[in-house]
Amino acid sequence: MSRERVVCNMSRFGLAAVCVGLAVLALAACGSGHVNAASSRSTDGEALARVGPYTITQASLGQWMDAKTGEIFYEVATHVAPGGLVAEPEDVPRCVAILKGLTPLPGKGKAQPQPTVAQLTSKCDALYRSIKVETLAYLVSSYWSLNFDAAHGIVVSEAEVNRDLDRIERERFHSPGEFQQYLTNRRRTLAEELFTVRMDLLQQKVERKFQNANAAIVSALANELRSQADSAKCRPGYVVEYCRGYTPQAGAEAADTSSPSVLLEEIARWRPETSHGFTGLPIS
Repeated sequence: MSRERVVCNMSRFGLAAVCVGLAVLALAACGSGHVNAASSRSTDGEALARVGPYTITQASLGQWMDAKTGEIFYEVATHVAPGGLVAEPEDVPRCVAILKGLTPLPGKGKAQPQPTVAQLTSKCDALYRSIKVETLAYLVSSYWSLNFDAAHGIVVSEAEVNRDLDRIERERFHSPGEFQQYLTNRRRTLAEELFTVRMDLLQQKVERKFQNANAAIVSALANELRSQADSAKCRPGYVVEYCRGYTPQAGAEAADTSSPSVLLEEIARWRPETSHGFTGLPIS
């Protein structure tokens, strides 16, 4: 039931790209989980990025990173991610301690070496950077296009979202408890699930609105998107696409690490030696 959308690549424009951009970006106006249109306007906390009237703070980014980690981990591991796996650089020892509990202990008949603290620290750092870049890019791109979407009148009401969630619960889950377990397993909140429901509904509305659009309309929308690019104010170390000062080269450097899915899948294979489910692979 959970699906993510990716904002269109600004270097490639067309009807499909415009539609995807509109569908994703309208979501920020409607709210989701830890960061929504109201909370993003708050001046509380340290501002990492300002996208028009919207602010992404260290606290809100951390909450989104934790949610993304929980979602990806469960998808690749089919069990709940341990809390605190993604740690700020100053709290890496906590992440290292978690990984020590997951990696296999050397034992009889096993050639698997115990990873060193340096190796685990490197793994924790790579995971943090990977999750941070992916999450921040998603938030910045979403808030960057908030006004653009609102100007085109593509909205989904709370009543529509609630009705569709009720339908999903009836069709895919046998009981409210089963649905709640689904959320718990992925460390997701009800608000975050409502966000994904709204996302799907908006995508459907966008497709209906623009499926018969002519080339002139598509071109005008593409030009609007271009004119609003590079407008977010992001602090050094938090510059991603759509931020002022962003360059493709800087983006390539930021992405110069394994994806969150790859890193979390490797970690998910680790088990203590006593676990019957151990399928661990040597840490690189």
